[in-house]
Amino acid sequence: MRSHSVAQAGVQWCNLMLKLKKAELMTSVAGHARPSLSKPADQITLLDIYKAVEGEKPLLHLDTHTNPDCGVGINIQLSLQGFYNEIQKTAEEKMNTITLQDIINTYYQRTSMQNNLQNIMSSRIPFFKRNTISILDCRHSFLISYKISRNDHVFSF
Repeated sequence: MRSHSVAQAGVQWCNLMLKLKKAELMTSVAGHARPSLSKPADQITLLDIYKAVEGEKPLLHLDTHTNPDCGVGINIQLSLQGFYNEIQKTAEEKMNTITLQDIINTYYQRTSMQNNLQNIMSSRIPFFKRNTISILDCRHSFLISYKISRNDHVFSF
């Protein structure tokens, strides 16, 4: 199973894989298209992945293009900073409790439920289109590659 967005964005995919490898979350051998996790999925957190991909970039950031002569704009930015820091801290704490294995388990649960729903709907409504239910919105998801050894598939989230 391969994401169409991955096939269309080869350079971005390679850059992502390099970031994950540099953060020691993935390993790969030159010349072989079989990357693997460097440790078990239940030992890799969403925070690990976020920091590998985004570095120290905060989830929310101040507008750095505010005119320094605009007292209102500057004071709004400074007023927001404390709240943004609090949101960042809370988000990182939560992300540190979510593992890649949690994401994988949720993926399998969702696809199982989707397949069951599609089977029910297609058997009762002949004109039901099987592809109308979206599993994941890739624009808002982290790209994570995980090799499932029992099936030898690479899934992208």
